[in-house]
Amino acid sequence: MWGQWTGQLIDAGHQWHAVLNIDRDRPNSGRLLLFSLKEATHWRHATLKNVSVTGSSVTGSVEFSPYPFDLPHDEQQQSEPKEVFAGVVCGTIDGNELRVTLRTPKGPPGTNGEIVIGCVETDAPSVADHTFGWSEFKEWGSSLPLENCPLIFRGQEKATYRLKTSLHRTGRRDLIRYRQEDLPVLAGYVSGVTGRAYRLNDFHDYNNLLSVAQHHGYPTLLLDWTESPYIAAYFGFRALVSVGNGACRVYALNIDELQCDSGAGSGALETPFLSLYPVRAAARDHNRALPQQSVFLLSNVVEIEVFVTKVEEQTHKRYLTKIDLPKVSAKGALAELRMMGITEASLFPGLDGICKGLRDRFFG
Repeated sequence: MWGQWTGQLIDAGHQWHAVLNIDRDRPNSGRLLLFSLKEATHWRHATLKNVSVTGSSVTGSVEFSPYPFDLPHDEQQQSEPKEVFAGVVCGTIDGNELRVTLRTPKGPPGTNGEIVIGCVETDAPSVADHTFGWSEFKEWGSSLPLENCPLIFRGQEKATYRLKTSLHRTGRRDLIRYRQEDLPVLAGYVSGVTGRAYRLNDFHDYNNLLSVAQHHGYPTLLLDWTESPYIAAYFGFRALVSVGNGACRVYALNIDELQCDSGAGSGALETPFLSLYPVRAAARDHNRALPQQSVFLLSNVVEIEVFVTKVEEQTHKRYLTKIDLPKVSAKGALAELRMMGITEASLFPGLDGICKGLRDRFFG
């Protein structure tokens, strides 16, 4: 039953939003995060242990405790009990719905009641809003505002891939574990190479460490986006120069309006709140930020497209547009993009980018 489960806890008629994160490599334990729907500053943090699933029956133990570290931009340090207390969970699982009773005899409000949560994770491809040839895509791109365009863009080489961070693709869901166990080790090694200290309790250091790690292949909570639809198209087309069937995909997202309407503002990703927020890459951390017009989208949401769709249904607005580009357009598109100055060499300064760019140009 590993995955990200979301729903509610009903405790004496009071509603709490519930998020249960269970890592694929640790299916018998997880992290339960709660916040009061009446008073959003009232949080609860608990670890779930000894989870056992027999048929449709689920049992386990639970231990409530304070958050294991201070969170950036959290001036109140959440209104939650400071003591540690234990309890049990018992209930049933039916497909993608988990319904359990939470009991902590000595616990305060928000630690007893019925939890009903669901898991909507899927690898099924999402349906495109448009399928454009290269000329149609250029026409669409030219229709966008030249100044203060509200959209950010992402190109993916396969249209069948869902929007999902590299960390989530590894099967990891518990971000507090990631923060406690993985990032201190990463920060130590990166600091040794760069000569720069990264303080994980500093909002900007935290984000900058993730951006450096992302560009060097380490699994993170970041998705790479750009302010240019044409750079996004390049990243979609770059491995699709052969003629044949299939398509790459370009996503366009109005992240500022989505944040405003959903309440998914910037903050620590380890909180109980599901969040998407953009950060601009710091050029001092890597030399690709400026040429790629980089924007990083940080997410503790596994199914980003599902999350956005739910907000769209509530607000009757559109924030995300999905455009498929058939790969038969790739060769001509890459030639035009090269004339625009968008090449491997320009986007990846250094010998690697130069050699790969010339390889693509002269050897197809």
